[in-house]
Amino acid sequence: MPEFWKDVLGAVNSLLLDMPYHGLLLNERYLHHFFSHRLQSIEPCPMPLFDPTTPLRFHPEWPTYKEATGIDRGKYRKTEGRYLPVDTGKKGGFVDFTLGPYPTPEVGVEFKLLGGWQAEGVVFDYVKLLDRRNPFKAVVSVVVLLRPNGLAAVGRNDAIHGAINSAYQEAVRRLGDGPFSPVADRLQRFVVTELGPKERRHWYNGSVGGSFVESAGVPPLPE
Repeated sequence: MPEFWKDVLGAVNSLLLDMPYHGLLLNERYLHHFFSHRLQSIEPCPMPLFDPTTPLRFHPEWPTYKEATGIDRGKYRKTEGRYLPVDTGKKGGFVDFTLGPYPTPEVGVEFKLLGGWQAEGVVFDYVKLLDRRNPFKAVVSVVVLLRPNGLAAVGRNDAIHGAINSAYQEAVRRLGDGPFSPVADRLQRFVVTELGPKERRHWYNGSVGGSFVESAGVPPLPE
């Protein structure tokens, strides 16, 4: 099991279960700060900024390509509004958080907090996490959809389910079956949570190449 994997999943579950609805004043940075605070409170702390003898294991905005630090992993190009994986150039992407050694982190985590579904941004997050060139052994995606008018009715619910799965399938399609293709044994926990004033609903995909299904709650922690 990758270092800090259970701690990451515990922090994510706490966020999705306990975060109250605060209305549209929220933005994605609230999720970042909650997650970072939880991770930095564990022992041993993965980001000991004031301890010169202990290496950092928690990295915000980790670049998939950065010449200055020798990171040469996933590269991406925006073409006609779509982020596509490419094998040349000097343009990478950023992953919200990674854990492990800086050059080769084992865990990658992406967050989105949206007032409405934004497919391309979600697809690009999935692409970065699934791209086999990025060194992750385990990946997490958390998408929170704010629902100020409450959760959608049944018909709209089906449309949301379809949109979530379509975004995931599009990410897999873009990566293809060659040098970018997803690694089958990479641990994956992708969650989409609809958050309303009085209720919430979770969608979960727990395997590379799998599908999202509606869940009564957040997935349990591994043994």
